[in-house]
Amino acid sequence: MHTEAMRAEQLLPNAVMVLGWGETPDLAEPLAYEFTKGEHAIIDDISDIFTVADVMADPESYRRLFNESLVITHSAGIMAVESAAQIMTLSGVEPTRLPRVAQGALMSGFIFNQHSEPGISKPPFISIAKEIARHPYINAKIIHDIGGFSTAKHLSLSADRFPEGRMMFTYAGDEYGFTRMDTMLFALAHGVHVDVFGVLHNTPIHRPSKVTREINGSLNR
Repeated sequence: MHTEAMRAEQLLPNAVMVLGWGETPDLAEPLAYEFTKGEHAIIDDISDIFTVADVMADPESYRRLFNESLVITHSAGIMAVESAAQIMTLSGVEPTRLPRVAQGALMSGFIFNQHSEPGISKPPFISIAKEIARHPYINAKIIHDIGGFSTAKHLSLSADRFPEGRMMFTYAGDEYGFTRMDTMLFALAHGVHVDVFGVLHNTPIHRPSKVTREINGSLNR
């Protein structure tokens, strides 16, 4: 079981992704490309990209795959992953009041295009709405449960569920308020590889090249 800083060569070659609330697989395809084929690629293959609601709707169907893979999650995606061979969270959620989450969502929508890499644009509202409508109860429950879910504690207090390593990457300017010093220090004290990068909560989606460069650097120090 890894309880020290992770290295790039320790990453499992087979990976899958679990996205955040309302996000669809096509939104994460640029990130998957950068992880596997971009200039700073560090993973051999990302075989599937799942929505958080699909995993929560039928967790048993994903359990075996997750327990054999590196699972990369964005935002609330970690809430659907009870165990995995190896875990990497990007902008994981921390307990936050609903009004603050709503404020962050408005800010995120406003600044998305302003901070995106060339060729990446804000997803149309209709695609997000359709994704939420596919599992309305689950998506409503996710929003409710964010108030009590801590990515740092989930990774820290369940080390045996992620035996090949735990990585938590957060963003200093997270507009939802999920990045906090106390939770990062808690995770570090429990053997989680933690690093803080610049910019915003959705940076992994709208600036995938930047994100993979920073993760590559963090895992190759």
